[in-house]
Amino acid sequence: MALTAGRRGLTPLARDELIDLREAATILEVTPDRVDVMVDQGMLEPVASGRGPRFRRTEVEAVRLAGA
Repeated sequence: MALTAGRRGLTPLARDELIDLREAATILEVTPDRVDVMVDQGMLEPVASGRGPRFRRTEVEAVRLAGA
C-alpha cells in the first residue's frame, strides 16, 4: 500500500487523488509537453477538470514504474 505524509503522520494514499499537469511531469521526470504527448499516445488518461487536465496520482506513478 502506498503511503503519503499527512499532518498526522503516514496515511494511505488516496486512490482518487488528482494532480495537475506540472506535478505529473515532475513525477515522470519529463516536461509538461511530454505529458501531453503521453496523453495523445494513450499512455495517460486525464480526468476532466475545470482548469486543465488532472491525472490520478496512482496512474502517473504506475506509468513511471513501468518505465514509460
